[in-house]
Amino acid sequence: MSPNVSADMASPSRSIFFVIRLMLLVCCSCSAFVAAAEAPQDALGWLTAMRDARKNLDFTGKAALLRDSQVQIVAVEHAVVNGTERECMHSLDQPGHEIVRQAGSATYFLPEAQRSVAGGKPLRVDGLGTLPEDLASYQRFYRFNLGAREQLIGRSVQEVLIEPLDEYRYGRRYWIDVDSKLPLKYQALNGERVLEQLVFSELSLNKAAVGTFPEHKAAPYVQEALPLESLQWRLERVPPGYRLVSYMRHSAPGKKPVEHLLLSDGLSALSLYIEESDGAAGLKKQVRHFGAMHFYSRAMNGYQITVMGEAPLAAVGLVGDGVERAEQR
Repeated sequence: MSPNVSADMASPSRSIFFVIRLMLLVCCSCSAFVAAAEAPQDALGWLTAMRDARKNLDFTGKAALLRDSQVQIVAVEHAVVNGTERECMHSLDQPGHEIVRQAGSATYFLPEAQRSVAGGKPLRVDGLGTLPEDLASYQRFYRFNLGAREQLIGRSVQEVLIEPLDEYRYGRRYWIDVDSKLPLKYQALNGERVLEQLVFSELSLNKAAVGTFPEHKAAPYVQEALPLESLQWRLERVPPGYRLVSYMRHSAPGKKPVEHLLLSDGLSALSLYIEESDGAAGLKKQVRHFGAMHFYSRAMNGYQITVMGEAPLAAVGLVGDGVERAEQR
């Protein structure tokens, strides 16, 4: 990867892998906690209840994140203040690695860099794991099924499975507390293979200590939303169901701006980064993965093209290979 790629979003260091995956997984798994109510009748009903309750949740907890045979313990605080969600997540295994998220934006603190990096929407258009409004409309690309009733950390849970219908998406499985509608466990799946898993061992419904959330001085960073019609690139190959939902420009002092295109099918998302690079000519095509996250990079006429997302290589590579300048044919 070029060192000029925006550090918070595109540099494939293990620290960045950690903060991005931590943000995605914890938000996927902490999407709801509400008072006991009548049990939903089907998979879509369970997922809808989980999604709708997130805005009312104040909690603290501890969870184990399993990825690539490695386990990390993370602590989470989440609060809703005047209708706005605020969340702090940090690794108990890597002290100082923290994420603070508020109103859809995120700041990643990396102690080895002695700074924090202000970021925008990471890889999810829907709020980092919260589910879209009309889940039924996604049945063209996913199948929603109820699994078994089980016991997990002393609670009765309902298993809910989201199965992809093609090779461009991963599956997901939730174990949702029958009484509270809290997902106590989450898995990202490639067929039957578990790519990542997050399991809560402790969770308390309470008023999170919002005042104790860390306030780190962010590095100078500008994020500019651009109109889609101003896009100077063509995406010749996009997996079925994915669409372009945002176009941003990230700028930092001393670095060339990075264009960021976000594509999503509503449940899965891909981030495409395009950066002018003096060293792009010598850049070889690179493919990397970390848990469920795939990273794909290649050079194109003085630019570095990077695609990353919680999706199979078939989706990430398809988008990366199909990027062209708008004037090219």
